Amino acid sequence: MNTAFIIFGILFFAALSLYNLIHSFKHKKSYLPSIFGFLICLSTALVLYEQPLMGGFVFLIILLLAILSSRTILAIRKSSLLKAIDGVEITSTFSTMHILDIRFWAAYALKNGAKKAAIGYSLSQTGLLLLVLAIVMLVSPSYMKFHVWMPFVFVSFVMGLRDSNEVFREFCGSKI
Repeated sequence: MNTAFIIFGILFFAALSLYNLIHSFKHKKSYLPSIFGFLICLSTALVLYEQPLMGGFVFLIILLLAILSSRTILAIRKSSLLKAIDGVEITSTFSTMHILDIRFWAAYALKNGAKKAAIGYSLSQTGLLLLVLAIVMLVSPSYMKFHVWMPFVFVSFVMGLRDSNEVFREFCGSKI
């Protein structure tokens, strides 16, 4: 069962890398997402083929690359999110059924402020992440415990809050 997850991870990140590479060529954008996907795929493959030291070394390269390029990654994500919410106006209406949609939270930001919208958007994304983790833990081996994932979930929430707050502030500033 553990090998099946690793093989699935390799295939997933290989497909993601290929998609990001094609997207980068087509739209003349940064190749960083492709590089990250390839390195994660490589690290996973090395672990699968019992080369954990080399896999750990590649993972260390991923972490260093992420730290060194965090501003570039934030700029890519920010421009993507701003493009997604470009047409939202203060008169836009969405139902609570759209709670995971960034456009719902952009309309909320225009009405109630960027900080509240950022908290709501980050909580909705973290809730979705927790749901996915709960499903994975139902089908995964017994060594995967929920408390092991909590630091990842917390960091994900804080990073999402920081990013979405900046996006919503800039979006609201452009609508005034």
